[in-house]
Amino acid sequence: MRIFLDTCIWFMAIKNPHGIGGRTVDLGLNSGLYEIAISKQIAVETCRKLREKIDAQAVQAFNFTISRKGVGRFDLEEHDIREWQGVISKTDAHVLAGAQKAKADALVTFDEHFFTSIVKQRFPIRILKPKDFLDWLEDSQRRRKTDDR
Repeated sequence: MRIFLDTCIWFMAIKNPHGIGGRTVDLGLNSGLYEIAISKQIAVETCRKLREKIDAQAVQAFNFTISRKGVGRFDLEEHDIREWQGVISKTDAHVLAGAQKAKADALVTFDEHFFTSIVKQRFPIRILKPKDFLDWLEDSQRRRKTDDR
C-alpha cells in the first residue's frame, strides 16, 4: 500500500511527532504496512512552511525523515499538475497530481477543500483525514487476518 501526504500532514508530523500526523508518518516508516510518497513540490512547500513557522532545525528533521527507507520521492511535471487545475485551486493541483503520479491508494490531508463534491467526483483516489486513514488501515488489516483464516 502507498499513501501520499499533503504538506499539512508533514508539517504536523514534524511539529508534533506524537500527534496524529506524526503517528501517520511513524507507522509508515516503522511498520512496513505502507510506503509514503512525496513529490518534490510537497517537500519544497513543507520546508518553506517549517522554516517560516518553526525553525531551521525543523527543516533538518523533515529532510532526515523523507530520506529514510519507506519514503518514495519523485518530481512532478507541469502537465501532471495542469490536469487537476480545474478540479481544485491552482495552488493545490500539485497535491492531486502527486497522489495520482505516485499511484497512491490514499491521499491523506487535513485540508477541507480536498473534500468537496467536485474533487470526490473527479479524483479517482481515496482522500482521507489522518484518523480516517488509520481507521481504514486497521479495518483492512483486520479483514486481511480474517481472510487468511
